[in-house]
This record gives sequence, structure tokens and C-alpha cells, in this order.
Amino acid sequence: NEATTVKRLIRDALFMDIRIDRIKPEDIRDWRDARVREVKPATVHRELNTISAVFTHAMKEWSAPLQVNPCHLVTRFKNADKPRNKMWSDDDVKAFLDAAGWRESDDPKTGRDYVGWALLIALETAMRIGEMCRPTVSDFYPEQQRLHLSKTKNGDARDVPLSKKALGYISHLCKDKKPTDKIIPLTADTLGEYMFDVRQKAGRPAQFDCPARHPAWL
Repeated sequence: NEATTVKRLIRDALFMDIRIDRIKPEDIRDWRDARVREVKPATVHRELNTISAVFTHAMKEWSAPLQVNPCHLVTRFKNADKPRNKMWSDDDVKAFLDAAGWRESDDPKTGRDYVGWALLIALETAMRIGEMCRPTVSDFYPEQQRLHLSKTKNGDARDVPLSKKALGYISHLCKDKKPTDKIIPLTADTLGEYMFDVRQKAGRPAQFDCPARHPAWL
């Protein structure tokens, strides 16, 4: 997501034509006000976080001649970053699985067949979409009841403890696969799009940003 944001900024943001030590807060404000006409304020905030991180890195690691991070002098939109505290009920989960056409006995054959399994794994582990799309069969240790993630959101590796249900779900997805095969053979973007489509079909609209009982799933 950050790489996509940076590529878009390089292509579209006017302040990208200004030398870094000459970029002023008003340049960032102009970008903010233009961008919010295209996307939601919450998206602007996420992209602004990426921009700010670049300035901070440049100051700390590249000795960029900046007195202050210009993003720190830009006002955010009020009430844009609402907490994701809507957790799914059993009825919500059933509606989602029905809309996904999920059946416990079925083996996934297409990419969309993995949507229901991904939701169930998220419910049991609170893993993020990107985390679920990385592990291979060799990262799964059923005897130790854990799944190894070589890379997480903060860049560190960690092991995810697995419940009995999670063990069953992942074991089913690993069936007949080679050790180097991905357990969920999709990119995070593709799985996210599939989940959005199923959520809409199930009548679970935008306020259900987090398809898991854990409110900080994404």
C-alpha cells in the first residue's frame, strides 16, 4: 500500500517537483485539499502518514536539511479516523459465509473460494489480510499449533498461535499442496477486493471495515 501511495505521489503531487528542503507546509496543505476531493478524509490521512514518514526518515537517516517535518504543521480532518469497534455477530458471519458460497467440505478451486476460509482464519487468529496471504505450507507447524509469519506489518517475524478451529481450517487449505505453495494463493489486494464484494453481497456495508471479532483486524 505504501509503495502504491508513493508511486501515485510521484506521478500526481505537485510538491514532488520541489526540492525536499524547500517543501513547505502550505505545499502539503494544497495536496491535502486537492486529494480530499478524490478520496475520503481517512484515506488522505493514511497517505499523509506515508508522506510524513518519508520526511522523518530523510531527516534522521539522510541528514536532510529540514528544521521540522512539514506534515506536522498540517491540520487533519476532524472525525475522519473513527475507531473500528464494530465486531461481527454470529449472524453477520453466517451471512458472509453464505454470500461467499462457503462450505466446510468443499476444497477451494478458484481465488474467490478462499474468501470464506480467510474470514474464518481471521476470526480465530486476528491476522491481517496481508499476513494471511504470505505464509506457505512450510510455514505451518500443526504439531506445534502455530503459523510462522516471516514478515508482519511492523517488519518483524512472529509466530501465530492456532486454536483447534484455526488448525482445522489451515490444514484443509494445505491439503494436496507442496511445501512451497502459498496457503492462500492470493495477493492482499485481491483478497481484500473479493472480501469487499462478498460483504456488499451479504448486506454488510462499509461500517463493517473489520471482518472479524477482533476490532483491529486491519
